[in-house]
Amino acid sequence: MTISHPALFPGITGPMTLAGSVAQSAAETLAGIVIHQLERPGAPVITGSAVIPMDMRTANLAYGAPDYALVGLAAVDYFEEIGVPTWIGAGCSDAHIFDAQAISEAGVNMFAAAMSGTALVHNLGYLSSGKTGSLEMLVLCDELAGMVSRIGKGIAVTEETLAQEVIALHGRNGKYLTHRHTKKHVRTELWIPTFFQRFPRGRWRNEGAKTTTQMIHDKLEDLLN
Repeated sequence: MTISHPALFPGITGPMTLAGSVAQSAAETLAGIVIHQLERPGAPVITGSAVIPMDMRTANLAYGAPDYALVGLAAVDYFEEIGVPTWIGAGCSDAHIFDAQAISEAGVNMFAAAMSGTALVHNLGYLSSGKTGSLEMLVLCDELAGMVSRIGKGIAVTEETLAQEVIALHGRNGKYLTHRHTKKHVRTELWIPTFFQRFPRGRWRNEGAKTTTQMIHDKLEDLLN
């Protein structure tokens, strides 16, 4: 498998506008694919978010920027249209430590990646604009991957899931909890977190009133042991 990835920087190695950068990047990527296929016809190749925005105040990569998610989505749209598998960068942040910024940026770009329908998601666990790998960030991204995958899966609409017979039977009395339909779908229809907090406040306080960061550290310690 070969990755064709020009890594174009808007305003530095390509146009400042995202549309122009995506267009140039796509042309460079296609040139690479042509050379690749001339050398080994039919060999597998993958491409994708080959535009990397930079903060023009510092010339640092901006992995946590919404622009990074946007150019990734644009690349997926284009290359899927012509039948080329893609990857997209997500689960990464420009924060230097595992903090609220890291969690926020990873959540946004992982959601965008899930909605893109890309074949592969790369960069999970990166901090400091790709200069640092974080185990805590990886644990967080695992939880976020479950959430965004559930959203990407969508809602299945079938005779079984529409549950018209169940509604007709219990629509007035509300006794859905004990019906076999509920038991059948309870573990598959709704996503259940592995450590994100959902318990009542009393139980949360009795168990130490831990923050999300503390729970991530606990899970990481369990994994490492």
